[in-house]
Amino acid sequence: MNITQRWMLILLGLFILAGCGTAQGIVPSATPESSTATLTPAPTVSLSPTSDPNARPASVRVVNAAPTAPALNLMVGFFSVATNLAYGQYSEVTPFEPGEYDASVTVSGSLQNSPALLNRPVVLESGRSYLLLIHGNGDQLHISNLPETVQAVNTDESAIAVINLISDDGDDISLWRDGEALTPPLNLGAETSGPVVAAGSTTLEIRGGDQALLEYPIDLEERQQYTLILTGTRTVPSIVSIAVNAPGRGQARALHAAQGLNALDIYLNDQLLNGGIEYGRPTTRAQITSGNYQLSVYPAGSDRALTAALYEDSITLPAETNSALVVMGTETNLQVAIFNEDLSPTPPGQARVDFLNTLPGTPSLQIERLGGMLPRTPVLTFGAAPESLTFTSGSYSFAMSGADSSGTPITVETVENIQLEQGQRYLYLITGRLDNNPLILSDNVGIEEAALAGQNAAEDAAVRFINAAGEQNPIDITLNGTTLINALNYGKGSGLLSVSAGGTTIEARRGGTALAALDTALDARTRYTAVIYGYESSGLRILLLNDSEISASGDIPHVRLIQVSPDATVLLGLGYSEPTSDTEMSDLRRSLLPAVQQSLGGIEGGSASGIVLMPSGTFDIYVIDTPNEQVAAIIPVISLQGNAHYDVVAYQEENSIRVQAFALPYPAFSTDG
Repeated sequence: MNITQRWMLILLGLFILAGCGTAQGIVPSATPESSTATLTPAPTVSLSPTSDPNARPASVRVVNAAPTAPALNLMVGFFSVATNLAYGQYSEVTPFEPGEYDASVTVSGSLQNSPALLNRPVVLESGRSYLLLIHGNGDQLHISNLPETVQAVNTDESAIAVINLISDDGDDISLWRDGEALTPPLNLGAETSGPVVAAGSTTLEIRGGDQALLEYPIDLEERQQYTLILTGTRTVPSIVSIAVNAPGRGQARALHAAQGLNALDIYLNDQLLNGGIEYGRPTTRAQITSGNYQLSVYPAGSDRALTAALYEDSITLPAETNSALVVMGTETNLQVAIFNEDLSPTPPGQARVDFLNTLPGTPSLQIERLGGMLPRTPVLTFGAAPESLTFTSGSYSFAMSGADSSGTPITVETVENIQLEQGQRYLYLITGRLDNNPLILSDNVGIEEAALAGQNAAEDAAVRFINAAGEQNPIDITLNGTTLINALNYGKGSGLLSVSAGGTTIEARRGGTALAALDTALDARTRYTAVIYGYESSGLRILLLNDSEISASGDIPHVRLIQVSPDATVLLGLGYSEPTSDTEMSDLRRSLLPAVQQSLGGIEGGSASGIVLMPSGTFDIYVIDTPNEQVAAIIPVISLQGNAHYDVVAYQEENSIRVQAFALPYPAFSTDG
């Protein structure tokens, strides 16, 4: 029995009484584009449902938006969708097998063989929702068939759509609030999905051109969509309002952690979520609407009409979450772990790590921290959501153990000296590696601004540390004798760490031995960068920079050169060019090619430049020997983005002309600090 037959049995003799909708209020966001319906009635056609076995039901809601019309009935094919529908009323939703149908309107209470007031064919596509609008004046009635699209909103929001059915001639109609247009001008039959708005009370205004036609006070409830049908005439306008529950908004991404499988395509219903996903590679998060989905996994580039899915399941994605869909296992035993990625900021000085067991052969794992204790010892089950642990920023070593098929305990993965940075959230995919090359994905989630500022912001400063020491060994950082960072690796920077303002002693240590110290006074509500540089053999140094001028605002990347050559007479600068394949350097300087654009020069050792603006994009960054106008070092393929600041750290080695350089993006920070 097909969908049509099933619904005929259910709906024959069923009268669906319409409910009156009440409109309510608005705070605009963006002005949307509009679409236009076809208004002209068309000849009668016979029922022609689809024969596609994979089709999903369509749905129909009927609205009487004809102010002068009597109560009406509407048939779609053999189905009585609405009966005795007075002006301003609308029916409940009726599902239909997709296809082409004849829609006919009759006067409520008329004889069975009475002629229809009008007929028109309507096409209902698989899985879509429609509004059948009866509108017009007098004996000039029309049926318009428009998609009913419900927008996703967050808590404390509502959405609004507008349809213009005001029938007499004149200027196009628009919707306004507090002197601001919420919609573009809409001609007769035009529809627009309006802005997502804040819930609450307000008053709307209908305008025809510059002329105010009607004021409309409304109350918007959160998580509702209001479709406002503007009808009547310019002299006597009115609004028919339909209110329906709106789904929430969220984000989702798919990740490939199934060993032995080539790239994958992941679909939610018929929409590609992430395509061509490589094993262990990060993917972009897409905006989604909360609700139920059919999840499908295919080999990348597959024709879905000809290829069977590797995995399928019905899933539910909640609102206001960052859903991760991690494909793991083997081709014959795939599983998808679905969980919320916590992208909230971390407390100052802390990092968040989610450990995920992707090994089907080791269904249960435990984590051990080498050289220290874990915050807790979770059991990691294959296919389950990850366990999340919080660590103080620093260097860590881990071992993951389980049992083989005979129950013998085994170590399945080890990692040594991985650097966990403040303000970072890590997804650690346990894949059975013993080569100290773990598969870890990271997100810069920033630091809790309230915690960074402290209960009394006037007492706090924030310091970020960079290890540029020439021997390239890890370094511990202490403030006033208290260890702040364990084993900060060379070429790495910490997050911004909250410290008390006032007199402070910063020390660089290793193995309990002080390598450098700086006594300084830190100003309240001020950010700093402390760079450890030089050589242990001749004494390390600490360069403290005031970061008050650092900004991550605007669409243009900001760049600063931190020049920490031990010899203060060395003068270095910066340049950039489009990426090239020739980036190898030796002890010999290179000639500066015309393609290299110079940004700044003449920065002495032990100092930093001011802020320079760079174009957005991917570039090779050049460190320039300013006096000789030669290339001293190249940092290849650096992506510079707007709303970000980058520090290029460079120094000429002791007793050598070789220059070392690396680039670090500025960590997340409180913009009002």
